[in-house]
Amino acid sequence: MQRRNSSGTGRPSLLLALEMLRAGPRGNYNANWLEFRILRPNIATMPTMKLADLRNNYRQVKIEEARPLWEFWYGLIVFPRHGM
Repeated sequence: MQRRNSSGTGRPSLLLALEMLRAGPRGNYNANWLEFRILRPNIATMPTMKLADLRNNYRQVKIEEARPLWEFWYGLIVFPRHGM
């Protein structure tokens, strides 16, 4: 979950980060190669983000806290509210 108000809605934005295991040189696992595939409820693309960037810009939350926000943002795109 992002630490700020997003788009003037009074609600923070959020994302789901899925770990991508990548092999480093010669097939050895290396923490420096750790990346995450980013999913957002209102964006279809799936960019990648490094662990350090996630830690600096977002905070981890439990599913019970994230679910209502995910449904809000998803619903905002599926059923847009003009004039917000």
